[in-house]
Amino acid sequence: MEAKLREDGVKDPIVERPPMILAHPTDHVASVACRSIAQMWREIGVKTVLKPLPDGETLPQDDDWDFLYVASSIEEPLVDIEKIIGRTGYAKNISATIEQSLKQLSYSNSWQSSCKILRRIHRQISNEVTVLPLWQLNEYFAYRNNVTEVGRDLVHLYQNIERWRIYPIDAEQNKP
Repeated sequence: MEAKLREDGVKDPIVERPPMILAHPTDHVASVACRSIAQMWREIGVKTVLKPLPDGETLPQDDDWDFLYVASSIEEPLVDIEKIIGRTGYAKNISATIEQSLKQLSYSNSWQSSCKILRRIHRQISNEVTVLPLWQLNEYFAYRNNVTEVGRDLVHLYQNIERWRIYPIDAEQNKP
């Protein structure tokens, strides 16, 4: 192993870093995304090993990984936060302060207090847990003229579904 000479004349050994292990589900999107991530990391000098998970699994059974690729959408933070952190989430090993905030969130009885606690949890997570949001995928949908009362300025795909009206399509109208 070669040593580098520091400014003060002391020799520092060059330490070989182990590769980063990126675990991921085996579906096509996750596999392609992780190959791209690994390539970008290699280009900046970070050795990377991909660790595909067994079919149908989204969380490794062992602790032999550094990063986990997760495809998840958060539509309602009050409900969905536990998909990401906490006893049933991906990040299970959280601090007592985050755990306490999650408990307080579950007992919250107003939107004001819930928002305040969610902001606190956000700060705590950014300080204590490594979560790298890569991108957000938009939802797309098909539209038909026989579906009405869908609404405007929708936040999620099936919003207002209880108000939708679906009318039969006249077979004669659809002939070329």
